[in-house]
Amino acid sequence: KKKEMGVWWFRAHVAMQTMGLIFTIVGFCVIIASIVSSHSPHFTSVHSIFGLVLILIGLFQGGLGYYSDRVYNPNRKKVPYWPDRVHGLFGLFIMLFAFVTMFTGFDNYKVQVGGWLLAAICLLFASTAGLVWEFFSYDDHTD
Repeated sequence: KKKEMGVWWFRAHVAMQTMGLIFTIVGFCVIIASIVSSHSPHFTSVHSIFGLVLILIGLFQGGLGYYSDRVYNPNRKKVPYWPDRVHGLFGLFIMLFAFVTMFTGFDNYKVQVGGWLLAAICLLFASTAGLVWEFFSYDDHTD
């Protein structure tokens, strides 16, 4: 739980999300370089369009998290809908949308996923369960 971890939950959250965003941006640059070098058209598949949207909403999410930290009130009585709840729920939505994007890539590039498919479905189920839990239980805690 966040309260038991104190400030460390937030530091770990920021560090992991920042690394994820950096890897996403690097990966996006590699993809663009590959497309340019092969003289392929840009953003012509559902997967590529979803990937671009995912990167854009990921950047927005990072900005929203930064804003949420800046307006944090340690004396608050409950978690405010804006920006904290929106940031939390939007993060879970992004995770679900990332799975959709991943599966469109599997289909688009005819990737044989084997055991990875089972792992991805389990993670998708866990993400969906987390989204539902966050939505219905957010008022039960202050942080």
